[in-house]
Amino acid sequence: LYIDAQLHQEIITVIRFLIYALSCAVISVLVIGLGYFTLSARERVLLRQVERKQAQREIIQNDNGTWLIESNKGSVSIRALHLDPRAYQNGIQTEPTAAEIRNWQVWTESRGRRPSAFRDNRHLLPVSVNNEKPLDLLNVFTQTLQCYGIIGGQQSGKTYQARHIANYWLAQGVQPWVIGPKWDAHEWTGCKKFGGKGDMQAVESGIRIVTQEVARRHADDRPHKSHPVLPIFFDDWTPIVDEVKTARRLILEATTLYASVNIILYFILHSDTADAWGVGKKGAALKDNFVKLFIQPYYDERGQVIPEKTTAYVRFSGETVNRPINLINTPVASINAGALVVDTENYTFEMELVPPTEDEIKMFEMRQVNESYRTISQEIWGEGKIGTHYNEQIDAACKKVSEWLSESA
Repeated sequence: LYIDAQLHQEIITVIRFLIYALSCAVISVLVIGLGYFTLSARERVLLRQVERKQAQREIIQNDNGTWLIESNKGSVSIRALHLDPRAYQNGIQTEPTAAEIRNWQVWTESRGRRPSAFRDNRHLLPVSVNNEKPLDLLNVFTQTLQCYGIIGGQQSGKTYQARHIANYWLAQGVQPWVIGPKWDAHEWTGCKKFGGKGDMQAVESGIRIVTQEVARRHADDRPHKSHPVLPIFFDDWTPIVDEVKTARRLILEATTLYASVNIILYFILHSDTADAWGVGKKGAALKDNFVKLFIQPYYDERGQVIPEKTTAYVRFSGETVNRPINLINTPVASINAGALVVDTENYTFEMELVPPTEDEIKMFEMRQVNESYRTISQEIWGEGKIGTHYNEQIDAACKKVSEWLSESA
């Protein structure tokens, strides 16, 4: 019996040891497996981070030579276009890429930067067509079915070149129109002028007349291209589009509604950015439908412009190539339009007020009884339609009805 009891105890001890060893083995396998899984997951995460950072630096080039950033990568971070050496890209300071240099060129030339900044870095100059014969300004900028932009910095000669173009039309017997708040009294001799002396109301009236004229031409039964040529200069465009709410439509419709009926629009402005054109994101691409003249003034050591050394290039719509063009340096001649047989129709400059709509009359009546903007907005546009945008529409409607009532009295 004693031997049986000892044997039984030994068997139990062995079984307990085996169970303990097996448990330790299972736990060790689980711990090792969990550790391996954790390390593998961490390695995959690190690899993804590396791939993402590398992809963020990838810049591709399409067939037209336009540089693009891949937009399908999240959290893309790129260097500022001015290539400030203090700037970093994805936390790493790197040498500028070819695409960034090209972006810097576009950013510089679109803002009329001084070309003297390139003298020690000729490779940074905006690309141009080598050894190409310079184009003639009047040949390029007097074509029908086109719209034009004349772009340059302060005192670079934008208006000077535009006045030469206007004189070309006057010599052909065509009287151009000039719309803008800042032209001087001695400028644009012979042209029909709207504005000047900061008179934005006259500028707005001129734009309204232009829109009436294009509507009249499209309503005419004659072929569109049989209408007489009418050049219209906006001097300068940026303050116009900033102050006149209806002006932005001219950009959106210039190459379609206007150019198709021989109304040639010339936009004079300081830079080629979407903000300067006043088109915003929606119409940013439309500004590239114009033939553009970029004037690059030459500055002396005192910062004075030397007209004889000022250069320019033209960029046609749909192109990224800068073609050299000769500017006109002769004095602007004074041509009297009254001495010409002006090849335009007998335009009337009286503005016909458009009758207000029922909603506009309703807004006016509600404001007359001191109803709040909120009440009027909800009555006209429904619940939730409140805010500054709707308040401005209500004020504009009330002003329109008031003017209409005054004219009708």
